Amino acid sequence: MKKIIISVLILFFQFENSNAQGFLFAKIYCDSTEGIVSSISETNDGNLIACGNFFYSHQYAVGMMLKLDMNGNLIWQKNFHSIHSSSTVKQTIDNGYILYGEGDTIIAGNTIERMCVIKTNSTGDSLWTISIPGSGFLNNLEITSDGGFITCSFDTGLCLTKISSAGIIEWQNNYNSTGCKKVVQTYDGGFMIAGGLTLLKTDSVGGMMWDTSFTNFFELTSLVKLQDSNVVVIGRTGNYSLIGIWKYDINGTQISFDSLVAPNNIVNYGSAQSSDGGFVITGDVLDTSSKFYCIKFNSQCQQQWNYKYNNPNPVAVSGFEDCFNALQSSLNGNYYLVGGTQIILDTYYPTLVCLSPWATSTQNLFPSNNTYCTITSTLNCDVEILFPKEENYSLSVFDLSGKLLNQLDGNSGEVRKNFNLSSGVYLLEVKTKEGVTSKLFSVAN
Repeated sequence: MKKIIISVLILFFQFENSNAQGFLFAKIYCDSTEGIVSSISETNDGNLIACGNFFYSHQYAVGMMLKLDMNGNLIWQKNFHSIHSSSTVKQTIDNGYILYGEGDTIIAGNTIERMCVIKTNSTGDSLWTISIPGSGFLNNLEITSDGGFITCSFDTGLCLTKISSAGIIEWQNNYNSTGCKKVVQTYDGGFMIAGGLTLLKTDSVGGMMWDTSFTNFFELTSLVKLQDSNVVVIGRTGNYSLIGIWKYDINGTQISFDSLVAPNNIVNYGSAQSSDGGFVITGDVLDTSSKFYCIKFNSQCQQQWNYKYNNPNPVAVSGFEDCFNALQSSLNGNYYLVGGTQIILDTYYPTLVCLSPWATSTQNLFPSNNTYCTITSTLNCDVEILFPKEENYSLSVFDLSGKLLNQLDGNSGEVRKNFNLSSGVYLLEVKTKEGVTSKLFSVAN
């Protein structure tokens, strides 16, 4: 008899319109040490570079960098013990990488948390590391038009630090703000920063040009630069019931404003420019389960489609962020979303989700979630699926590399199947005309 260990995470893919929503694949890197992925970028050789952190036995964290192909397969992984988290990774003009993370610095015998910038070669080997003085909590890093870098962080106020391509701090300025989420370089060579309740614009050396406040919202959560030289600012209300979307030009003039009513309490964490001049935003659905979403907008801030990746989780984890950021590939047009997935209590694994660019139908924002069928597993390795009525179905079992192990098609209101699986973690997927329901589970012999 085999013993089934049911993971506390159930993966549920809700297709409101499967042809429009364009879900391609999800990768949960259960074979690696537990951790999360916080940033992803495209590389010049047609692959992906990602960063985040992993944990040693729940005790301490180490920064990591992952090189992936476009199908999410791991090419190599580099670990950085000098930092315990990383928020941004970008490829530099010499085909190396720049990594922005949080680490510890010893000053006069005292351990002080500092932001660190690590430059690597094309294979992820460290070339130099600098510590940014007085920089508090990390947020993001961008590559500037001169080949250097700009970092955004927050301590007692917002802090911008300009770094040369050789790792020399050129200038550092502090600003009066209650937070800092993201910095982008504008087309005039200056910078725009969103955080707290303030949007700030500086010149190319950090001199303040203008700022504006958003007093009707709780905080600004993200910022994205558009192809038309303008920016989009995203914010949320304190009760997570509303997402605000503002479009501004670089002179501080508001071009448009819109808002999304969020009945399921959604919060934005990431954003990305899209190749058609629009953008996507990503984040969490904060209810009793763990979900994240992706919403596509055109350049006029009009919603084109939305997709919800639905992970009903019987163990609610307060404050856990599933989706951190997103990227649209310039090669295949697909959207890559990164974050972390909880499989067992307090254990998270790096996650990559890929959506196609062919999602053109506008859908209602997150209609109520009704799981169409119920999936349960028993101690003798049987899987039982119950439908509300007799239904045509396709039942598939995959390993975590995406390899199909078993498939069964039929018509019934109840299915019971023994797959005789060896020890491991598997994904069970049930397709019907109503959509796709999936469950992640592990088996121990």
